[in-house]
Amino acid sequence: MTGGRRRSLVAATSRGCDQDDTVAGSDDNLRVRIRPHVSHPTLVLGGEVDAESGAKLRTAIDRAMADRATSLDFDFSNVSFMDSTGLRALAYANERTAEAGGSVRVLGASPTVVRLLSVTGLDAVIEVVAP
Repeated sequence: MTGGRRRSLVAATSRGCDQDDTVAGSDDNLRVRIRPHVSHPTLVLGGEVDAESGAKLRTAIDRAMADRATSLDFDFSNVSFMDSTGLRALAYANERTAEAGGSVRVLGASPTVVRLLSVTGLDAVIEVVAP
């Protein structure tokens, strides 16, 4: 694909009809895999969510929402760092899912990420599921 972005399809899901989608870009500090589901796919993140990776995460959100999703789950269990870029991405995802009548959940976040969500008030509009 153009613009330094490539898309690779990897292991089939347990349903056998969809495949995980790995979102790649110029930033190698963040890994994003979209685990498909009809109404609420999961974005599995690994590495650092920062200014360099913001565009990649927003692309993944748009890609996940493009397939008629209404809600998004974010698996943060392998995120080692997150700054305000990650907060903006979650707020963006919340706006997108609210327009579709859905919601956002954050799964497996570290205590530091949970605190960021609490201090900013995002935990009032995004469900945080403790590990």
